[in-house]
Amino acid sequence: MGKTTLNIEEVEHKVSQAGKPYLRIKADGEWYSAFDKGIIDVLSQGVNKSFNCEIREAGDFKNIRKIYKDGEPTSEDEVIRPRSSTGNAGIDKEKSIRAGVAYRFAVDLCTAKIIVPADIHTYARDMLEGMSKLAE
Repeated sequence: MGKTTLNIEEVEHKVSQAGKPYLRIKADGEWYSAFDKGIIDVLSQGVNKSFNCEIREAGDFKNIRKIYKDGEPTSEDEVIRPRSSTGNAGIDKEKSIRAGVAYRFAVDLCTAKIIVPADIHTYARDMLEGMSKLAE
């Protein structure tokens, strides 16, 4: 798909089955996803705004890979790229691990028929919030 301008209508914070946080974005009537924290930070504040993005399609999924700050970039500094795995990785990794544990436990409870499938995301979110309070 390449470079395109997206007019953000709606954003949803989600957690993948592997426990990785991502952003689901509705733009121009279609759904996109973003997994990089730097891109998520920018787009989560972007409802009713437009962004010039690079999109990569993988099967039925459209993933936002880069955001250009102002139209067509004139230098590499004007591109918001995915953050490297260094830097704040320890904090993000810890949150991701907790989210994965919470979600996996909720899936296990659902499989054991202790909770119903409709409640799985709510249960996982509540468990993650409780785990976050314990970590403070």
